[in-house]
Amino acid sequence: MGIKIKSKYFLFGGIIAAIFFWFAESFIHAYVFHMNRLSQELFPLSDPHELWMRILIVISFIIFGTIAQRMIDNLNLEKTRAEKAIEELQKALDEIRTLQGILPICASCKKIRDDKGYWNQIESYISKHSQAVFSHGLCPDCAEKVFEEVAELKKKMGKEKRF
Repeated sequence: MGIKIKSKYFLFGGIIAAIFFWFAESFIHAYVFHMNRLSQELFPLSDPHELWMRILIVISFIIFGTIAQRMIDNLNLEKTRAEKAIEELQKALDEIRTLQGILPICASCKKIRDDKGYWNQIESYISKHSQAVFSHGLCPDCAEKVFEEVAELKKKMGKEKRF
């Protein structure tokens, strides 16, 4: 996902920039300002101030390259972590099953018609298409109705046994 920046290039880039600066500065001093030989300007032993300035600049380039390298390493690490989190979230989203749209349901028995045209019990259909788990019970109205029916059946069964 995206381009990963190679952090080692920043340290090498800092070192190469320092070396380039050293030679460019020596070249400019040798041929433009002093008309000396390049070898005398590469390591100006006659002017220690000039040598120390070049060394400090080279060290600055190397420090910059090292800091940039660490920053890029941290960015790459955070990017990898973010990509992993996105991947985990995508997996979680893929696993989530939700019911959406219109469900054809029988007005009498309350079975639901699936995409293939089969009629399923509402509990099995919803369990199959969501994370819902069913437990059964009776509402007070249905319980009263069922118990009345059971009581009537017992009365009938009792009367039939008497004959």
